[in-house]
Amino acid sequence: MVKINFRKIIAFGNGGYIVSLPRSWIYENKLGKGDMLAMDQGSDQLTFSISSNEQKKEEKTITIEAGDKKLDRLHTEIVSAYLNNYNVIEIISKNGLTNNVEIKEILRNLAGMEIMEQTSTIMVAKDLISIQDISIENIMRRIDNIIRGMIEDVIRCIQGEDHYESIFQRDIDVNRLYYLASRGINNALKNPIVARAFNKDAFQLSANQLIFIRLEQIADSQKRIARYLKETRMNEELVKDLGQLYQEIKKAYYNIMNAHYTKNREIAINVEVTARQRIKNSISFLEKNTGCNLYIDLIKKNKGKKEIQMNTCILIAKVIENLNSMSTSIKQIARTTLRDGD
Repeated sequence: MVKINFRKIIAFGNGGYIVSLPRSWIYENKLGKGDMLAMDQGSDQLTFSISSNEQKKEEKTITIEAGDKKLDRLHTEIVSAYLNNYNVIEIISKNGLTNNVEIKEILRNLAGMEIMEQTSTIMVAKDLISIQDISIENIMRRIDNIIRGMIEDVIRCIQGEDHYESIFQRDIDVNRLYYLASRGINNALKNPIVARAFNKDAFQLSANQLIFIRLEQIADSQKRIARYLKETRMNEELVKDLGQLYQEIKKAYYNIMNAHYTKNREIAINVEVTARQRIKNSISFLEKNTGCNLYIDLIKKNKGKKEIQMNTCILIAKVIENLNSMSTSIKQIARTTLRDGD
């Protein structure tokens, strides 16, 4: 609960005024006579904060007891600590770290975290990146460029090529950058000094966070689509129709990201308005192929193997499900761009 303190304005010198600062706040932030404060001036408010020159960088340390926890639980705890801006993460186990290889992999996928100490019972990782030195815009463009490459490779997958492993590795890169951006934004929302370094207010930071979430989901969809396509075979007509459908969604993605960078509201409006039609096109594609006449040529050569046909139908349905998810994320980026106060 925020405490509101009232302070009286006191006249000082030739036309100047002073306001006293709470003693407890001064002590809490280890400030003293001669230290500098940063002041943000609004129309009806003044906000004082510790300047970057005076701020004492204190390391936040968290200890995670591994014990007999499953790897998924440990993964969640480690990532959560990272996103909550802990500078030092200690993973300990009195009985020994039996899954230290997997824990190392988790830490390697967190940008800036380096393993500083390791024994049979403890692993210590430290963050070596200064959050104030990262650029939200640069991270977003890097993720966008990775996704564009993933999209192009998925189109090749539709045509029968196998690029799943490459797409899978790039999805890991997207996750690493997504965590870094989320860590920075969370820090900035709590710390006005970091927010000033990013040159963004809380509204803009929240808007960026929403876009990062959607970009991460779009990357996940590319990974899943590539995996499903790897497991199926399609006739020429299906390849052509699916390729055309994917090209429409690809165009919408390229358009909305360019609209976001250039603050082009007209393009963003058009992407959102046409979102419903892209979903309809996906549904029409699925309805056209629900009879599962997708694998006719192979069925003729393998009489009695109807399970092949059924598996193909399920996989194609999963591809369309992820395309629809991608379309929804594109629409949400459009809405966020239209609301963005940059």
